[in-house]
Amino acid sequence: MMNPIITILVLSRHRAFLLPGYPKMGNTRGLTIGIGVWILICLGSYFITTAVHFYIAGFFIGMVMGGVQSLSRSTYSRFIPKTNTLLQFLRRLEKAMMCGLVLWGYLDNLTGSMRNSILVLVVWFGLGLILMLRVQRRNKQ
Repeated sequence: MMNPIITILVLSRHRAFLLPGYPKMGNTRGLTIGIGVWILICLGSYFITTAVHFYIAGFFIGMVMGGVQSLSRSTYSRFIPKTNTLLQFLRRLEKAMMCGLVLWGYLDNLTGSMRNSILVLVVWFGLGLILMLRVQRRNKQ
């Protein structure tokens, strides 16, 4: 039998075939779908109990991680003027990311389980999804 990690890597390299029409949907819609998938991954990760569950989560994480990151960077560059405000915005964004890490560590320390900390990610991705839906509505007007 093939090593499960190698299987995940091979399948995640060919993810373009799993999402027909993906290049035509646009940045904000693609990000909205990606954030929704991240929420589902985090909720599913809360219930991981076996190695097979871990490999399944790893496969889906590999499917969305790079795509969401590249889409978010290109979307930021489209919305923010071509001045130093982009750098200022990214510096503020780094502080927001630190809040997520602090909440993760706080919940892990408070409850003694990283499993509960996964729910913090669901909250952060939920907030991101709400903001992306607002961006989509504003772009349609």
